[in-house]
Amino acid sequence: MADTLATAEKSTLVFPIRNGVVWLAEKKRKVGAGLLNGYGGKLDEADGGSIRLCACREFREESGVSISPGAELQKMAIVRFFEEAMEIFECHVYFVDHWEGELRETEQMGRPESHPLWNVPYHLMMPADAVWLKLVFAGRRFKGNVYYGAGNKEFLKFEEAGPL
Repeated sequence: MADTLATAEKSTLVFPIRNGVVWLAEKKRKVGAGLLNGYGGKLDEADGGSIRLCACREFREESGVSISPGAELQKMAIVRFFEEAMEIFECHVYFVDHWEGELRETEQMGRPESHPLWNVPYHLMMPADAVWLKLVFAGRRFKGNVYYGAGNKEFLKFEEAGPL
């Protein structure tokens, strides 16, 4: 059984998707730097404890655009990430299909690239993404756990932990 830190951080990950196309960008720093990902980050005090506010704030900071007023963030998954059996963060994964302006390169993320959902370049992403994210992009909603070895380099396993 995996250990859980009382301080395991909550985070968000937002994937802008329209008409069967997802936009991804290269992370410039932290875990996954140099790899493609969606837009997101850690919950902070400015979010007042709201995961949804965190998702909107992080999307704006990392993509350079805002989620359109009234647009619905579609929660797809809650994935807990473990490094050597210790929980390091809990990630709330969303889709959004309405935003204002053109996604652009920012200080944290590279130039956005569009990819058809049937042809996502998982080989340019974190190793576990080819397993759990493929399920999310297929429309599955779930809670799950992703296990990595030391330094988040070696993907060990994914387990579905139940429905969302």
